[in-house]
Amino acid sequence: MFPGYQADMKKLLVYSLIAFLTGVCFSAGLYLANYVLEAAFGGIDRNYIDHPAGFEFRNYRRLTDEETFTIEGELINTTDAAWERVLVQVDIYAGTAYMTYCRTGVNNLEMNSSRHFRLQCRVTSGINLPDNISYKLLVAKAERD
Repeated sequence: MFPGYQADMKKLLVYSLIAFLTGVCFSAGLYLANYVLEAAFGGIDRNYIDHPAGFEFRNYRRLTDEETFTIEGELINTTDAAWERVLVQVDIYAGTAYMTYCRTGVNNLEMNSSRHFRLQCRVTSGINLPDNISYKLLVAKAERD
């Protein structure tokens, strides 16, 4: 074939193997550093809850003059716990068919308090929508220390 072809292929194989092993060692080092730091400092102990109970929506409405599908309202925490972050989700439907969802975060929601939220769906237009578009608000996830 070509002179030196096999030597070049051997070099390529050796360099590829060295790059692979370097990546494996680097990943193992990151994992080990994370393990040691969590063991030394106790890690971050968070409490994540999917679809938690104890939240209500009040005075919410879709803003029809926005370019994106936008909903404003008030999220009320009726629980006896403070939440560091609450993810508000809107599910969008065309008739009975589910289309998409969008989320926004509401931070530092104290117990028995409320916060204003504004949720913008950048993937969905807010103007010239057909009449059969509907939506449902829900709390997708909440996080506390």
